[in-house]
Amino acid sequence: AFTGESSPAIGPLGLTWYTASKLAWDINADTNALLNDFYATMFGPAQEPMKKLFQQWNAKDFRLTVREFGFAYEQLDAASVLAGNSLNIQDRIDEIKKYLHYMRLRFEYDHFKPNSPERLQKAEELTKYTWRIYESLMVHSYRDNELVFFDQRGYSPAFKSRWDYRNATTAPAGFEEVKSEGPV
Repeated sequence: AFTGESSPAIGPLGLTWYTASKLAWDINADTNALLNDFYATMFGPAQEPMKKLFQQWNAKDFRLTVREFGFAYEQLDAASVLAGNSLNIQDRIDEIKKYLHYMRLRFEYDHFKPNSPERLQKAEELTKYTWRIYESLMVHSYRDNELVFFDQRGYSPAFKSRWDYRNATTAPAGFEEVKSEGPV
């Protein structure tokens, strides 16, 4: 038997889950072959830029910087062109774009001074977006909301009442606004 603990966040963990699930069935499997199969199966003609992107994100010395965002957008744009009219592949690339947008919002939020009006504005944007992509499972929306909520709770009572994830009887007040905006 095997048991594991993880997070419902395909963006940062999906490739690891895929590889681990394959290795669970065959501990001697060639991980490079598994990864090549993943890129080919998931992204077809767009596999090369997606492989570059995932390799960059999974590099041991990876640090999220403004430059890294430029690289990621370039790879996703190239992948979209190569995917052509394949809706399934375009959909998968779009899911990664959702994760990249989340990363950008989180990066911006983390770089503003705590308790500043700019950080509060970014808290609103980030929380609203994570709930908008909740069903994609690209990020752990609940946990992210929880972390931002605790970070903002002492500074902004309005944010606290608007995004209180602990209210079990109703959705947070801001959630209805998120739902009304439609697809991402």
